[in-house]
Amino acid sequence: MDTLKIPLTPAQLEILKVLARPMTEQEIIELKRVIVQFFAQKLIQQANTVWDQNGWTSADSDQLSKRHLRTPYADAGHESST
Repeated sequence: MDTLKIPLTPAQLEILKVLARPMTEQEIIELKRVIVQFFAQKLIQQANTVWDQNGWTSADSDQLSKRHLRTPYADAGHESST
C-alpha cells in the first residue's frame, strides 16, 4: 500500500475517527447524502454571495439562462463539403 505524501487535515482525521466503526450499507448511503447536502449548501451560499456582490436581479437570471455558452464542435459524423 502506498504511503500518503500529503498529511491529513484535522477535518479528515475527525472523519476517519467517526468512520472507524463498522457501518451498514444504509448508513453509508445516509452519510453520503449528508455530505452531498453539506457541500451543496456551501455552493449555494457561495453562489448567493457572488449574486449579491454583482447586484444581479431576476432579469439578469433570465438573460443568463438564454445565453448559448457551449463550445461549438464540428459534426464528427460528417465531413465538410468544401
